[in-house]
Amino acid sequence: MKSIPHTRSREVEAWLKREIKEQKARYAKIVREQDALSPSATNGSPSF
Repeated sequence: MKSIPHTRSREVEAWLKREIKEQKARYAKIVREQDALSPSATNGSPSF
């Protein structure tokens, strides 16, 4: 099955580039926050 070729304007390409950059930054922040919530994840033993 062939894909339909889609063209994007420069404006849309620029928006996508910015959006991807912002989403990657949000994801990295979430990962840092999650890692900070689980300090025992590095030593492998849960602290009860």
